[in-house]
Amino acid sequence: MEPSLYGTLSTSLSALLPCKVINALILAVKMLLTGLRFAFCILCLAGPSSAQKSLLLRLATDHATPMAHEEKCVLVYSDARYHFERIFSDHPNHMKATVVEGTLPDPQFAQLQSVLNTDEIKDLKGLPGIMRYPFREFESADVLVHRGNSMQHVGYANYFGIPWAEPRAITLNEDVHKKLKPLLSWFKQVERLKEQPVNNLSPSRCVHSQLGSVQ
Repeated sequence: MEPSLYGTLSTSLSALLPCKVINALILAVKMLLTGLRFAFCILCLAGPSSAQKSLLLRLATDHATPMAHEEKCVLVYSDARYHFERIFSDHPNHMKATVVEGTLPDPQFAQLQSVLNTDEIKDLKGLPGIMRYPFREFESADVLVHRGNSMQHVGYANYFGIPWAEPRAITLNEDVHKKLKPLLSWFKQVERLKEQPVNNLSPSRCVHSQLGSVQ
């Protein structure tokens, strides 16, 4: 759906606006859709089902430039099962998705629990605000952690190529950005796990209620 949406926007606007303006508009649409997914995930995770109560973590990262867009996310359950997705598009009508499911090895699962239980992570609060200036590139992270009967939701966003800023980059929620680094390093380890992709499972951007076999 989304690649065709971006393609429609690009085709419709190409006759009216310069290329740089078109790229900026498409990037803004991508950011809006990402925000809507995060909001929907919160509603899904807040549900009462027993499967949802076993969910430990949802972590999603997003990186977009005028030429490419990459989304990665993982769901981790209290029994060490996990669901990983990577969605990459380098053209409005071209998207490649990979979905992987499996069980985290004991060292990776123990490391995750250790990172999530540090005071630096447990005390984090806040989500990034809305960027009100034009930009060329952005990256973001959104984290949901189940903690007993409550849910911790934090995130940050980095924006690059801001024309009149010096330096030409802004981080929204910088404290979260700094303190999430151990968790993001752990996430890179998960990406390198040698699990076989699940060929019959479509990506859901790790929206918990839409998943299949991992539940």
